[in-house]
Amino acid sequence: MFEIVQELEDAPTLAARAEAHLLNQVGATWTAREFMAKFTNVELIAIAEAKRTNAQLEIWWTTATAGNVEQDHPDTSAGLTYLQSLGLIDASRIPEIMD
Repeated sequence: MFEIVQELEDAPTLAARAEAHLLNQVGATWTAREFMAKFTNVELIAIAEAKRTNAQLEIWWTTATAGNVEQDHPDTSAGLTYLQSLGLIDASRIPEIMD
């Protein structure tokens, strides 16, 4: 009986520790403004110009910056790789932006 009572008393502590562990496993979340601030002015201008003629880029950028940007969302890394493939950012910038 004591073991069951002890487990019940420990449950909030264990839950808090589990939640803290999960939070440490989740990537960062940035506001659209914070995400855009990760780019240089030259990069932002290049992206803005490219969006005029590239519908796929326009859709990704509009979607990515419509709300919070999640670091660990597959679309975030895929979009940055796409920007790099278009020559809009250097490959070395991807880890810097994702940091």
